[in-house]
Amino acid sequence: MKKIGILVLGIIASTSICVAQGSAGMSPQSPENQLGLGFTAGQPLGAHIAYAITAAIHVGTGVGIQLESNNNVVYFAPYFKLLLKGTKEFKPYLMVNVPIMNGGGTQTTESSTSVSLNIGGGGEYFITPNFGLFGGLSVLSLGLSPTPSRTLIGLLSPYVGIEWFFE
Repeated sequence: MKKIGILVLGIIASTSICVAQGSAGMSPQSPENQLGLGFTAGQPLGAHIAYAITAAIHVGTGVGIQLESNNNVVYFAPYFKLLLKGTKEFKPYLMVNVPIMNGGGTQTTESSTSVSLNIGGGGEYFITPNFGLFGGLSVLSLGLSPTPSRTLIGLLSPYVGIEWFFE
């Protein structure tokens, strides 16, 4: 996992240098009224589908699957992302998502569903209006499932990722 994080940070740094050197006339910004796809490292939700309602409001859902020998887990996490004022290229954001996990019983074949509410934030760097690199973390994970339910407070689940928006 550390190797993936270092690789993504290296890509971000090298891309930032190239963009700064080669595109002084460009003015990338957050997309608007566009559908997008993305990938995230650092959490089970490996992919997401996004829609930029406005330049400041993005909604979507994360999806993922974990295959085990006797127990598969499916992840689904609808989210709301509010991009805050920043530069044209870099936007800090607040994010709320509701991860839903189905499966994951320990030694039984019974399926269980777990639901929580996550609140966090991060930042996204838009290399172009249609391509962004982001990173963030959750600060509150409130368990909503009756059993098992757990609440976590702190710097939880750091992640990095990329997303493309289609015109």
